Amino acid sequence: MKARGMRTAMVATESVNAPAMRLYPSCGFVEVDRAYHYTKRVVV
Repeated sequence: MKARGMRTAMVATESVNAPAMRLYPSCGFVEVDRAYHYTKRVVV
């Protein structure tokens, strides 16, 4: 990717994916953001 001019790579995972959360930093990635998603069940 670098040879083709790529300067940034982004990966993402769910917070429950512990293996990925260990893997990415070990490959040099740093956490820059967290996303929070909310749901509410609507009963009709």
